[in-house]
Amino acid sequence: MREGKAKTKTSTAGKSNDAVQSPRPAPVLRIPQMIENTRAKLFARQKGYTLFELIVVISLLGIVMFLSVPRFQDIFLSESADNTARWFITTIRALKEKAVLDQTDYTLHLDIDGGAFWVTSAAMTEQEIGIAMQNKNPFQGDIKIVDVEFPSAGRLAHGVIDIVFHKEGFSDKALVHMESDDDRKSILIESFLTRASVYPGFVGFEG
Repeated sequence: MREGKAKTKTSTAGKSNDAVQSPRPAPVLRIPQMIENTRAKLFARQKGYTLFELIVVISLLGIVMFLSVPRFQDIFLSESADNTARWFITTIRALKEKAVLDQTDYTLHLDIDGGAFWVTSAAMTEQEIGIAMQNKNPFQGDIKIVDVEFPSAGRLAHGVIDIVFHKEGFSDKALVHMESDDDRKSILIESFLTRASVYPGFVGFEG
């Protein structure tokens, strides 16, 4: 009986040693299956878009338009007041959205006497502001900004006129009067509206 028990222990020890010497094979990593599982989890979470996500997308579109502002200087080569008005509408909307997204004030500078414009922000350094002014975009062709009218300050027809777009989502209320050889238009910038309005001829603030 004792010998039988000894044999049993030896046999068990042998099996134990075989298990140590022969490790189990590593599981195969199935990349396609992992990708499908990840996709399934993502789609399961994304059942819809939140209001915040929609606001971010709209703001990003505004950034794209803002970054393309320098390219709009080519519009003035067409010598069309209609094209210039459309440029103003696009730029004003982009600046309002970017001011809210970046939480910093942006300013559109209109050089009436020099016939040019440029954009700066409150986050810029003095050097960056100077570079932006040096690289200002000219109003070419027969397009001319005649004056800018504010409800309190009246019409300003000389120097550099600043229109500020605040980080809180509103802007200065102003009327930009522009003309070409055969056309006149007024562009109304409302304080709390994203889109500017265009009127034929020169209009002013009542009272």
